[in-house]
Amino acid sequence: IWNKNATDESFVPKNSQSSWWANYTNGTEVDKMLNQAVKSYTDQNSVSASWDQMFKYFNEQHGKGSKGYTKGEKIYIKINITNSASGIKKTANFDRMDATPELVLSLLKQLIEEVGVSQSDIYVGDPFRTFHDLYWNKCHSVYPDVVYCHGRKESATEGRHQTVPSKDAVMFFSDKKLQYKIPQEYIDSEYLINMPCLKTHNEGAITLGAKNHQGSILRP
Repeated sequence: IWNKNATDESFVPKNSQSSWWANYTNGTEVDKMLNQAVKSYTDQNSVSASWDQMFKYFNEQHGKGSKGYTKGEKIYIKINITNSASGIKKTANFDRMDATPELVLSLLKQLIEEVGVSQSDIYVGDPFRTFHDLYWNKCHSVYPDVVYCHGRKESATEGRHQTVPSKDAVMFFSDKKLQYKIPQEYIDSEYLINMPCLKTHNEGAITLGAKNHQGSILRP
């Protein structure tokens, strides 16, 4: 979905404090875009009916029958905030694109207000990166009981939830040479939503959705 009103097309960065993330995205228009996307994807007339159809299809494909979301099931939203690794307030590397805060908030809004997921049953974050204030301020101010995950130890004093690695390795590569732990929060969730940044990488050109899960592998 593309909407020319979602961003300021005349915006020109003047310094390091006026980058893409500095309030130049229109959250109302982003809401409209996500609404249009999910309804178009499922050919439904409402956002709630669209999500119900997606949950039912997913559960059918996983042998759980044609059932929608069940209250109490946990959902992990994996976002890409790899450039926020320097600290919760620092803006180093923020000239590089990460997840759009307004889109993260829009997705939370749909799950909580349209699907009826309890805030406390939603994890969102990039497991071993920093859940930067840019995202915290945007999302926590609206949905304070969502579990905002990151990998830094200062989480206990800053309200974030520090990622817990699985006790054992559960990810095994096909050549049998490598095995890794993943976030315990993934294991505890019934659903995992992958929200990648559709951007280029030096090594792999357009990497789309798979690249986002590089941040799902936990290692020392």
